[in-house]
Amino acid sequence: MSVAGNQYFTNVVNVAGQANILNASSVDVVNLNAIVAPNNSLKSLAIQTPIAVDAATATLTPNTINPTLYDGDTEVLTLTLPAAIAGIRVVVGINAITSAADDLLTINVASGSGDVFSQGTTVPSGSSPFFVAVADAGTDNQVVYTPAATNAILGPGSLLHFTCTTDGQWNLSVEHVPLGTGLGGSFAFNTV
Repeated sequence: MSVAGNQYFTNVVNVAGQANILNASSVDVVNLNAIVAPNNSLKSLAIQTPIAVDAATATLTPNTINPTLYDGDTEVLTLTLPAAIAGIRVVVGINAITSAADDLLTINVASGSGDVFSQGTTVPSGSSPFFVAVADAGTDNQVVYTPAATNAILGPGSLLHFTCTTDGQWNLSVEHVPLGTGLGGSFAFNTV
């Protein structure tokens, strides 16, 4: 049996017959809250003054949202994370359209801290490979974004979420709002 000509939706009788199994007592509220909470938790972070388009460096503050006017053309931008202490977060916002692929966006851990990006951290990348991961050695302490002039993976509204759940280790997740196809630009983790 198909629904409205959709050949992929053929098991309507089985779904209808099982509807009584899904009820309020069978939904795991804890997991639901864990999924919803990250979107609401940005409200608890202080919003910093936007990092200017011609800024060369900036040191990020714990528990803040840091909008940038980085455009990939005006200036190489190097950001430094605070010391990785469990429970802190830093968000970097991309607020401009990348107009060229000339200048990198580099994010380093705090100098001399010994902090690293947590093994298992994987981020999307616009160009092949489409996902990049922290090196198995667990020594990566820098992430570099190479922009794209068109079809950039990081368009305005993109957010880089840095979270620390274990002292000395940063996790990175990318909430990207692509420009065009989003198949341009790339991330790379490095040990420096």
